[in-house]
Amino acid sequence: MSGAWGGSPTIIRRDGTGYEMLEEGLVWNPSWSSDGKMIAYGSGGSIHLFNLKEHKARVISSKDTGLEAKYIGSPSWSPTRPEIAFFFLNDREPTREEVLAGTALPTKQGFALLDLQTNKIRVLYTFEGPFTSYRLPALWSTDGNKLVFHLEAEGPVHNPTGLMVTNREGGSLQKIGEAYQVLWEPNGNRLAYVDANDYRIVRIVSFNGDTYTIKTIIEDNNTIEGITWRPALKS
Repeated sequence: MSGAWGGSPTIIRRDGTGYEMLEEGLVWNPSWSSDGKMIAYGSGGSIHLFNLKEHKARVISSKDTGLEAKYIGSPSWSPTRPEIAFFFLNDREPTREEVLAGTALPTKQGFALLDLQTNKIRVLYTFEGPFTSYRLPALWSTDGNKLVFHLEAEGPVHNPTGLMVTNREGGSLQKIGEAYQVLWEPNGNRLAYVDANDYRIVRIVSFNGDTYTIKTIIEDNNTIEGITWRPALKS
């Protein structure tokens, strides 16, 4: 669980019993492993992998990654493999005042993939910018082969921000567009998003290997908020 500025990681059973705080401290962006046995979350510039059976966390610091990173966080567990995508930041994060004053220096940042079986790390995407206001976790496709990076920047950045898609190998990086809300289709290979340049438009991205097509499905007179996919119906 987390509030607007993070919170202590806490679990509860679906029947309302078993309420338990796992660790003390502020955490962000919890992500379950596909087997439900572990939870990953960012805390204090590191990533914690909490094992529910052993009731303890393995802490992965920025130094453990082998990257020139001073901060790692926003973990996102693969739905099909023992892999975690995470955000990294190489230098000191500028203050909001520096960003607004235009004095913030560019900082190398991006997303990488950690293989929990081999402990090898592969950089998926890097860019330079003084600040990224929302470090949203990477979004995995349901087959675990593609990842979406949804970047919303505050202040100028040196590479375009928006909706970026790559495969898990870190190849074929493509910018799809400027997005506000992004959702993968459940058990599918399509992506829906609200156009950040016009909040009255919803687009669908269909993938075929490393190529894609975009179709506009809604053009409304009102601002669109809170899109979601309908689950497949059982016959």
